[in-house]
Amino acid sequence: MNFPLLLPLIVTAVLAVAGWYAVHRLSMNRDQESKRRDLRIQYLLEAYRRLGNSSNRRDLSAYARDLESALADIQLLGSRDQVQLAHEFAVSMCLWRKIKRRHWTHWSRVSVLNCVGSYG
Repeated sequence: MNFPLLLPLIVTAVLAVAGWYAVHRLSMNRDQESKRRDLRIQYLLEAYRRLGNSSNRRDLSAYARDLESALADIQLLGSRDQVQLAHEFAVSMCLWRKIKRRHWTHWSRVSVLNCVGSYG
């Protein structure tokens, strides 16, 4: 057996396997981060759609769950700025409804908003 030729072959094989493993781990981490980012974007888009569908309704009782769920998703998955904007939206919507309820015969209170209580 020719050991001087065997040693470079073993070193080359070990380096090739280590390189393959490193590239595999990096690709796996990149794919997980990409999937996590895609899911986060998907949930936030759905939350913004529910917010848009729930806002500007006279009777929020039918949309209370959607509104609560949308605000909770934004708080859970959104950035600090998005959470702040969702809070401002909830407060302004509640205050607007307090002003407008004098003109409506029926006004349903949304328990989740509770006019700043839950999101303050």
